[in-house]
Amino acid sequence: MNVSKVDSGSATQKGKTIGTIAGLGGRLAYVAKKEGKDIFVNAGKEAVEKGLSSKLGVAVKAGAVGLVAAGFALGGRLIGAAIGKLIDNHNAKKQREIILNELMAESLKDIETPKTDE
Repeated sequence: MNVSKVDSGSATQKGKTIGTIAGLGGRLAYVAKKEGKDIFVNAGKEAVEKGLSSKLGVAVKAGAVGLVAAGFALGGRLIGAAIGKLIDNHNAKKQREIILNELMAESLKDIETPKTDE
């Protein structure tokens, strides 16, 4: 019997990684496209108007965006892990079925049929 082993957590780990990258990357790309000027230009101007440093305004705005992006990364990680877990469970079930079928086939081969004298 030649059955390859299924790693029980491989799809879950891949799902976590892909989900994290997709969540973080997607959010940062969206922010860069929609709010890039607001973060790097307007935030500095608003801070100066309020009597603060321009760099501080940009840092606060970028930090807020970073926190939101981290939330998206966490959400993506959880969703990716859930999908990966479903795939792992499906693969494990498939593996058990293959092993059982091969064991049954081997068991049937080992049983000798009785010979009758006719």
